[in-house]
Amino acid sequence: MCCRKKPVLISFSFFKLLRMLDLEGCWWLTNEDLKEICKMSLLRYLCLRRTNVSQLPKLVGVLKELVTLDVRETSIRELPDTITELANLKHLLGGRYKHYTRISRVKHFEPHEALELGSLSQLTKLCALNCGYGGEKWKPFAASLNMLCKSLRHLSIIHLCDRDVGLEIFLQLKSPPIFLEQLYVWGRLSVLPPWILSLSYLVELSLRENFFDGELLTQLGKLPSLVSLKLYHESFVGTKLCFEQNLFPRLKQLIVDNAPNLDELRFDGGAPNLERLTLAFEREPANGIFGIENLPRLKEVEFFGEVIVDSLVEGMIAEAKIHPNRPRVYR
Repeated sequence: MCCRKKPVLISFSFFKLLRMLDLEGCWWLTNEDLKEICKMSLLRYLCLRRTNVSQLPKLVGVLKELVTLDVRETSIRELPDTITELANLKHLLGGRYKHYTRISRVKHFEPHEALELGSLSQLTKLCALNCGYGGEKWKPFAASLNMLCKSLRHLSIIHLCDRDVGLEIFLQLKSPPIFLEQLYVWGRLSVLPPWILSLSYLVELSLRENFFDGELLTQLGKLPSLVSLKLYHESFVGTKLCFEQNLFPRLKQLIVDNAPNLDELRFDGGAPNLERLTLAFEREPANGIFGIENLPRLKEVEFFGEVIVDSLVEGMIAEAKIHPNRPRVYR
């Protein structure tokens, strides 16, 4: 359903048996309409994305059967306290998309708007963003995470303050979300939170502007289920990334996006199942890229970014020609 003018005869009071309502792009939708929608007590899916609504009414607590609530790209910035009455809610999607590479995007709401999310015991997917310096806004959100330790499967934490260490509160979670399958952390940290290393179900890990160095790969390489590792801009500021023997046994996708100080990328027997390698460099690594022949399942190598170093691409093409798997190299 997508239109700018309200259908003349539509009245939500006639649809009380409806389970799914998708109103994406209906700009005619008003806050008053939303009050009527909140009386449709059997709804399991409600999409208000790209509509003109600006406030969720307290009546939203009536939707006891609701599993998915999508308020992305609306003017809704706060959640009513009755949101915690939605015991079946698993997917809470809010905020606006922010594109930061051509292959990734994120949805968000600010952590102080999260209220007592810990009461939503069925919540599986959660993303929060903070644009203020310091870690005060993160305290209630971190407390909520401790209460969602068994339900969460997808978590994004974004601290958009250049080089500010506001995420330090996440170093020691009392009850970390042990069943996480996807984790995204954007923001500076003094060290890698130790609880991340205990996430035995983690399949995808994305990092950005964390300023890690040293033994990052040695630590992450022991995650038994990790399939995708995305090291975005300034997540790593060391000079050498080495995939050593017995590390990353299941890894299939690796992104290294503008590690500013990187001089050497080496594969010494680690990540034996790697299939896709995606690279972006602001400059050519001083020592180069080594060990592609130690990636027997490699299928493709992509170079992307505003600056693409021709010599790196040409060198990789030459390596691919003698690789047993003949991986595709492109930009």
